[in-house]
Amino acid sequence: MTSKNLLCRLMREDIKRRLWAIAISVITFLFALPVYIATSLEQAMNNIKDNPAIGARKMYLTNSAVSSMGLDNSALILLTVILAVVCGISGFYYLQSKKKVDFYHSIPVKRDSLFASTYIVGIAIYVIPYLVSLAIGFVIAGANGALQSDVWIEAWKAFGINLLCYWITYTVVIIAVLLTGQLIVSILACAVFFAYAPMVSILMTALGSMYFDTHYTYRFGTGSILFRCSPLGAYYKMFQEAQEGTLQVSNVLGYLVIAIALVILVIFLYRGRKSEAAGKAISYKGLEPYIKTAVSIPIGLFGGLIFTSLMDTDSFFWLVFGMVSGYLLCSCLMEIIYHFDFKAAFKRRIQLLIGAVLMFAIFSTYKWDLLQYDQYVPSKDKIESMSISIDGIDTNLDFIVINKDKGQTEVSYMGEDEYAFQYMHLEDKNLAYEIMKRADKDGTINEEDEDIYESDDKYIGLKVLYRLKSGREVYRRYNYDISVESNFDLLNQLYQTKEYKEGAFSLYTWKEVAEVTCYNEFQNVDMTLTVEERAQLLSIYLDELTKLSLEDVREEVPVATIRFSDVGDRTGGYPMYISYVYPSFTNTIAFLTEHGFDFNKTYDLDNIVELNIDYSIPYEVQGEERYQEYAKEHPDWYYDMQVTYNDKDKISKIIPYIANWEYMINNEVLTNYDDRLRISVVTKTDEYGNMEKAQYTIDVNNIPDFVKEDIMYAEPK
Repeated sequence: MTSKNLLCRLMREDIKRRLWAIAISVITFLFALPVYIATSLEQAMNNIKDNPAIGARKMYLTNSAVSSMGLDNSALILLTVILAVVCGISGFYYLQSKKKVDFYHSIPVKRDSLFASTYIVGIAIYVIPYLVSLAIGFVIAGANGALQSDVWIEAWKAFGINLLCYWITYTVVIIAVLLTGQLIVSILACAVFFAYAPMVSILMTALGSMYFDTHYTYRFGTGSILFRCSPLGAYYKMFQEAQEGTLQVSNVLGYLVIAIALVILVIFLYRGRKSEAAGKAISYKGLEPYIKTAVSIPIGLFGGLIFTSLMDTDSFFWLVFGMVSGYLLCSCLMEIIYHFDFKAAFKRRIQLLIGAVLMFAIFSTYKWDLLQYDQYVPSKDKIESMSISIDGIDTNLDFIVINKDKGQTEVSYMGEDEYAFQYMHLEDKNLAYEIMKRADKDGTINEEDEDIYESDDKYIGLKVLYRLKSGREVYRRYNYDISVESNFDLLNQLYQTKEYKEGAFSLYTWKEVAEVTCYNEFQNVDMTLTVEERAQLLSIYLDELTKLSLEDVREEVPVATIRFSDVGDRTGGYPMYISYVYPSFTNTIAFLTEHGFDFNKTYDLDNIVELNIDYSIPYEVQGEERYQEYAKEHPDWYYDMQVTYNDKDKISKIIPYIANWEYMINNEVLTNYDDRLRISVVTKTDEYGNMEKAQYTIDVNNIPDFVKEDIMYAEPK
């Protein structure tokens, strides 16, 4: 009983000492929750009043309350981190003052009790204002008719995640305080604990991207285990997974175990910390060289990367210069901080040399691929499944996932790789694995560097995710030559599988559509369809999309574009999916024809005013004699040719072969079009003389001879 009373008295005294921190917590939580909830609900009610088209009033208000009290309230994240730092430092700041340490340790109280009281108060300063503000928020939501079950669930989910992350961050801050003996050094230590793991993860990504030909990092290293080793990294990943609905109970339990382990560590450090450590830079002197080496090596490597970037050069000399400069500056600065003496900058010279050797050893591992990163391919029998994202094909697509639950619509917008890695699971490992074996792992040629005037090769980028049976995920990027017909055939087989299509076209995740529009250069039709007809069209289109081959994409020119639209989500967005209608989509074409779209419409020569061709002479051939002679005759010429045709006979020989410019851009690597040649067709639109222009290109094999002569066309190899 005496121990309990003593602990309570210690906590009361600590509360008096930290009234300013309590005031900050109370005020900020009131603004982050009740005030924010009230303003959000008021704005939502104004929107309902001003826009009758918005759905059910209660649902709209509930969604606003969920955003304000749940995971979407980013102010709570910032507040959690700030309060963790404030409470952690303010609670144990007395350890950095010799007078205060002597005073507290002279009190007839066990050090464990003193620690427990301070630690618990730091937790309470965060939890109690949060709970009170949350309760007020529930009252406000209830008063406005927005207190539904979703609000309760999301609010308590956010509270649990925020509390767990606060606990971890708060404990890490205390560790930083216990390891140091001065306030400024404690703040620097906090910065190191927060930023070290993410920065090292980013550094590894940057070095891998620079020196490994097959390197590919999904989400730029944020998915790595190392990134999660920081309190902020763990916080970010936990919130991201919770928002995406992928947070597993096992992950939460893992974070709880980490939090408990950190508490055990902090107790161990507190018990072992000597009173004489107050005022010193580092409390445990034996850790100084290890801390210096661990910090200086990444700083040195970053210095090399930053220096070469600023100098805009690949010079090995300047890279090494930047590494050495960054390493020495960081090492010397840390020695000065350790000893509070500029003369101590070059102390521990042997350790300084050892750190430099380690830094160059790490650099050499990347520079010369000593661990054979580029040669590594997982064994086929160890692979559970694979995902492949192909660059340069179907680049017009958006990746929109629609989830409908309990009358609510959630729309997720993804990148091409993100969608493929999440929704593609290629179980036929033989086909996918054979493609990877044929891929160019040297990385010396890629699509951007390829010159069609000097090479017949056509490379595309393949971004690959190997899911191993062990649970490990391996990401790689390869270059793949589709000019080799056997390579193209393999990729074509993969492209026609439903598993690939479901991971490359997000339309497969759509269960229904609200509107359908079909258009091309000659018409734009908003289809008037019943629910059953829209479902039928979606089913027909997906069936023919599954059968679409790469050979179809290469040989056929789309006859129209189709746009599927769904109802809006709670954020006010109206998702649309735009895709092509190919000539081989016979059932889709038949359905659209029955409902008013005329695929036979084309240009009427009588309405064509003129046809313009713009052509840029490739830089690689500008030195040829015919171009040099023309340049002498036309001093102001910039190797661009413009030709206008008004003659109907010549126009009639070009029109049948033109293809939509946008299509060429979206599938450039597959098609045989020249992006230096652009065709503009100008037509009359009405009797008043109004005109419109449309952009096209043409297959290089179908360019008429008279056009080649007029524009001085350079034949690609």
